[in-house]
Amino acid sequence: MKCDRVLRLLSSYLDRQLGAADRAELERHLERCRPCQDELDQLRADQQVLQAVETAPPPPYLRTRVMAEIRSRATSSAPRPAWARVLAIAATVVVVAGSACAGVALGSSFARNVHHAQFDTLYGTLPQEGQ
Repeated sequence: MKCDRVLRLLSSYLDRQLGAADRAELERHLERCRPCQDELDQLRADQQVLQAVETAPPPPYLRTRVMAEIRSRATSSAPRPAWARVLAIAATVVVVAGSACAGVALGSSFARNVHHAQFDTLYGTLPQEGQ
């Protein structure tokens, strides 16, 4: 395992979220790579500092405000009328169909230009009409 992959996996390793194979491979790498071991040590130290920080309790009014907002949104969101859903579906169909037509037109034009460029490269340019 290379250092860049080890560094990406260190947090998962600390959180015991790696599978057995990845964990074993990472541990073998750590045994012989001092910079990665130093990074692991630093992550462990950071983790200990964060665990020691006291969390402040939420203010007592927070739950009341959040629940009031949820109730407000639940009662104010009226269902959309059927015609609005039909209109949204129709608009989507028009956009998809238009995109498909544009893709076909641009794709065939692009392919034709690539084919001509390849032909010109292999065989030289053809005389234009009227020459």
